[in-house]
Amino acid sequence: MRDLAKQSVNTLEAARQLRLALNELERNPSAYRNSEAAALYVRAALGSLTSQAVQQSARGKQSPIVPPIKQSELDTLILNPLPFDTSAAERFDPVQLALDLIRLVNGSGGIVEQTYLYLDEPSAADWLSVCSTESFTESYRKTRPVGAVAAEVAQLVGELPLDINALGPGDGKSEVALIGQLRDLLPVSEMRLHLLDISHSLLVAACNLAVRTFQDRHINVLALCGDFHKLHLYEPLLAGANAHTRRRLYTLLGYTLSNLDNELGFFDSLAACTAPGDLCLVDLQTAVASPDQPDEIKAKDSLFNTAPPRAYADWLTGPIRRYGGDVLEVTLEQELCTECSVPGSYEINLIAHVELVTGQRKGFVVGRFKRHDPTRLAEALRARGWSVESVRLYGEPTGKGAALMLLRRAPA
Repeated sequence: MRDLAKQSVNTLEAARQLRLALNELERNPSAYRNSEAAALYVRAALGSLTSQAVQQSARGKQSPIVPPIKQSELDTLILNPLPFDTSAAERFDPVQLALDLIRLVNGSGGIVEQTYLYLDEPSAADWLSVCSTESFTESYRKTRPVGAVAAEVAQLVGELPLDINALGPGDGKSEVALIGQLRDLLPVSEMRLHLLDISHSLLVAACNLAVRTFQDRHINVLALCGDFHKLHLYEPLLAGANAHTRRRLYTLLGYTLSNLDNELGFFDSLAACTAPGDLCLVDLQTAVASPDQPDEIKAKDSLFNTAPPRAYADWLTGPIRRYGGDVLEVTLEQELCTECSVPGSYEINLIAHVELVTGQRKGFVVGRFKRHDPTRLAEALRARGWSVESVRLYGEPTGKGAALMLLRRAPA
């Protein structure tokens, strides 16, 4: 099996070999723990094909299969093992996702679904760069009313032990900040943090941060690499047998709500995984005007007034630039859509116009950013079995550019 890691093969063939390797690991995982082979298989299972290998495959070149996993990453995975069972391939196939992305960006155009923007290591690095920019920190992290929300959560949880289920935590800083407030208000020994992210690189970053921060506070941290759109497949995050003995807080932070294809459908699915009384904390960006006033939206919404920051543009266009064949230039343009599923909301699409060296042009939707009216969104969620406990506005420069919404699953 070790010879597999040393072969230089086409990455499409590597994908087939990786699946064979994963099957072997599933049958006999203990034989490969702490070995070079385990490093290869863990990395493959989590979808970390390097951008070089995938890009060269798209252009028909030869490439080493996968570089060894870093020892620090392997240590994290061993100390905080990610669930891995025989049904993993059915619910999450990162190799296939990578190949689908290659086909998409080499096609005639289309929509680059948000999941694809986190798959590979360069995309994860670009997103971490976005999170570290001054504008992101000042407008988002420094102004959120985390302390007030934590106090409200603690009151609603009461004496029950708490599971914090972080959906798509990214770098994990938002979730760690929230738990930093909660740990002084609730019994820490009964608290569990579950991290679910589709990006292995981001998951490792979030898990390492949580472990370092809470290593002396006895908070149990569990990392799961997977897709929160299929939440029902991840047993530790479900109410299940603990429906009445533990309380769950689901977090969807980082304005992830604005990127969902169907936010109401997401909350319908989440409701099926929870028990009455469970909580959900979500942040959102607020609408500057009604969707029937497009001219006012374009005049007031910051996405129409300024070009996306360089770090943001690099993140959004990265998959096209890395994996698209013969790409000469990529430019971004905003497009307004006022026909959305939630009343009072609108969507701003970022279109990547791609010019090839051949002169051919094509377009991809690389970013979808919805703006919501908190009152209208709350009404829609109440109709789906979620009571709105609070809505707190924040965000620069007006103090009303974003909202932190705390929801509770209502009795059936």
